Amino acid sequence: MRNKRFRFGGMSWRIRVLATIALVATAVLGVTQTFASAGTSGTPVGEGPHQAEAPKYEAPKGPVLADTQVTSIARQVASLAHVSAPSEVRAVDTSLRSAMEVDPHNVLPSAPDPGMAALEASEVVVVTMRGDFVLDNARVPQGQPAPTGSVLTLILDAHTGQVEGRAVSDDVARGVAALGTARALN
Repeated sequence: MRNKRFRFGGMSWRIRVLATIALVATAVLGVTQTFASAGTSGTPVGEGPHQAEAPKYEAPKGPVLADTQVTSIARQVASLAHVSAPSEVRAVDTSLRSAMEVDPHNVLPSAPDPGMAALEASEVVVVTMRGDFVLDNARVPQGQPAPTGSVLTLILDAHTGQVEGRAVSDDVARGVAALGTARALN
């Protein structure tokens, strides 16, 4: 019996770290504002040398990965999911935000801060492939089986090849076709 889930689990460390930094910066800014308003220095709130700034995300620069590199990464991930020769390997270039919107369970902010907006705008490659995949290293509740499916979807950073997200299901998500024309990588 297959565990039918389409979820971009395993988000990269980069997304987790950015979210954590944003939360900490917001908390620090709130505490700074509270103490500044209670101070007697006469400096207006939000001015002066102790102003906290939100972290800035810088997208990777340089050339995007060649299709041969994308294919190699996709095959390595497929191999880890117990498929040595996936079929119908296809790729489409898009933004991280568009790729994340493929899964209706993902909730993205409507007005993200500048750092998050830069992250969401970063270039990614969405790769889909067919096979009998088992994600042994996926986080699942204790006692639950590893997710399985006939379609593996990857979100790769277009510059570094870092796996930003992955999902396993029994069909290609409807939203993938809306991302643009996919190219064959076989």
